[in-house]
Amino acid sequence: MWITRPVRVAVIILGLLLIIQGSYLSVTAKKTAKEWAEFNRKIREIEEEERKEMSKTLGNDVPVEKPGMVFANFGKQFTKQELDKVAVRYSIQLQSAGVKVSIFETGPSQWVVATFRTKDTYDVVKYLREQPEVMKATLEPNDYWNLPRYQKEFDAEVAEKLRKGEKPPENLPNPEPPVQIDEATRKRLTEELIAQFQRDQAAKQQPEVRAEL
Repeated sequence: MWITRPVRVAVIILGLLLIIQGSYLSVTAKKTAKEWAEFNRKIREIEEEERKEMSKTLGNDVPVEKPGMVFANFGKQFTKQELDKVAVRYSIQLQSAGVKVSIFETGPSQWVVATFRTKDTYDVVKYLREQPEVMKATLEPNDYWNLPRYQKEFDAEVAEKLRKGEKPPENLPNPEPPVQIDEATRKRLTEELIAQFQRDQAAKQQPEVRAEL
């Protein structure tokens, strides 16, 4: 049974409000390992339900993507009221770009921005590096600094790492998601490789012809 457009719009808006509310509330509390495990379990359940619904519509099996996470490291400590405002702003702006997130506080100057899809972590890193509050975004194993805004802090960390004999941070470009090859392209490339291999083998088996003098 088809749902009318006004109802679909209402459902989408309600869903966005609930997600934003969840992100807003979750930023006020630190998460234990048990709570992180429960969070990941809920994400997997949501993704599985989405996969089932898409499978019913498309008539085929839809792969489920794993959740991801990006650490947001701030240049200073914020009050709870300031954190709440920033969390709501980040959530709304990312939601408007089609990226669903939940934000959790892991320390006085650090958040975890959890995504429902691994591929969204790349967009989150790019977004965070453009925010004035964020000193660097961490997508393991790399740090992506917000430069030149936090050049002083970056230079200080470089000096500290060198003093300790450790690898200093770098001004890395935004990370790019791995290239995804669709099934048709994958099949075509495989067939081309097999055909080339067969031609090479046939050429090796041909007897060498020598000209008679």
